[in-house]
Amino acid sequence: MQRKPLKMLPKAVVVTVAALATLALAAPSASAAVIPLPPTYPSAADAPGGTFAGFNAPVSIGVLPPGSTVTPLELPEPAPSTGFVLDPATRGTVTMTSERIITESNSNSSVADSPVGTSFPSSTPENVTVLSDFWLRNSTNGAWKYEFDFSGLAGGVLPAGSLLNTSDIDVCSATRPEGIQMTADSALPWLQFDFHRQITGLPATGTPAVVTLDDASATYSVTAATPCGDVNMGDWFTTTRPITTLTVVMNNVAQASGFVYFGMRVPVLEAAPAVEVVKTTNGENILQAPGPEISIGEDVRWEYEVRNTGNVALADVTVVDDKVDSGNIDCGAGTNVVTFLEVGESVICVATGLAEEGSYTNTATVTGLPVTSTGEAFPGLETVTAQDTSWYTGVVAGEEVIPPTSSPTSVPAATLTSDKLASTGAEVTIPLVSAATAFLLGAFLLWRRRAHRINN
Repeated sequence: MQRKPLKMLPKAVVVTVAALATLALAAPSASAAVIPLPPTYPSAADAPGGTFAGFNAPVSIGVLPPGSTVTPLELPEPAPSTGFVLDPATRGTVTMTSERIITESNSNSSVADSPVGTSFPSSTPENVTVLSDFWLRNSTNGAWKYEFDFSGLAGGVLPAGSLLNTSDIDVCSATRPEGIQMTADSALPWLQFDFHRQITGLPATGTPAVVTLDDASATYSVTAATPCGDVNMGDWFTTTRPITTLTVVMNNVAQASGFVYFGMRVPVLEAAPAVEVVKTTNGENILQAPGPEISIGEDVRWEYEVRNTGNVALADVTVVDDKVDSGNIDCGAGTNVVTFLEVGESVICVATGLAEEGSYTNTATVTGLPVTSTGEAFPGLETVTAQDTSWYTGVVAGEEVIPPTSSPTSVPAATLTSDKLASTGAEVTIPLVSAATAFLLGAFLLWRRRAHRINN
């Protein structure tokens, strides 16, 4: 039977089928949905508190230009009087790229930062302390996109437990409602909706904004409710996972006056200075006596590894030894003092001497003064200290030190055997010697008697 040739589909049809297949692959799964999120806590008083800091720009930014702009941000060091320090993982630079994506009228966006205290236009709960602040303000008739890259921080991420805030999302135009969308490169859920909060001193009207999660795009949205509400209200969120990048889109395109706001704050740590020292003798970390044997008069080398194990820098770190002259300890600059030791840093100090006879013990002590990264002392924080001890035993060259033991018990004569005698060659007891002597003496006297009889 002759087969009929297949008819080729028109090119346009082929393209259409391919496009449909692509759309099918790109489409979200049937389980994807926009999920309304209720606040986790009924009020700010019920939510956990903490102490936070906001990113600041090296120079004042103010109003952003309409084109794409890259701005470096960093966390300012808290004042020593606060008793708090930055988490070492949050030191470094954050890159913020801003761009106006909807252009109408004279829409603009501005950056407000405060190196000391709160400036975000939303009431801070009583159990939250803000040491420095950062927020963005989007004016009417425009939409802006901000992309934050946290890879420049020492830890490479915005840490979990950071606060994100929105405020004044209150214009609910049916076609262009105000709103803020937040998307991160993290698995869900990366954000927790904590609570609504009224701005202090201003009346709250209408209904709170609506918070939703699009689980297909991992986007959290805050949108004005209908009827228009959330006037003079703020919405608070906490990151539940570390994130490397964050995209924030701020929509304020309704024909009305006013602004929408977005703020970001990072948790800081209570100052906790600490130091440790590990002392070695000739390269060995000796944990107890008696330590290694060293010939009397031979060189002994002690090394003291000093490490800053706290979250506060240390100044004037000093190493002393109860058996070694301080002038003989060198921490790298010819002295026994390390001028500045950053968090996590370590230094090795060295001293030498000659081995002395017998058991030898010496103890190293290290002290350090807690300071800020710029060297300013922390009021109320005491000097930290740590110790470590090492041992050795000085012996005469070639001499083996035998540990003392209990005296051996004498072996009874009756238990001696020929094997025992052969193995030792010297283990003869007094009774055996006495018997042999008597035998020989008797034989000699018998010989004398017989010789006398023959001669007579």
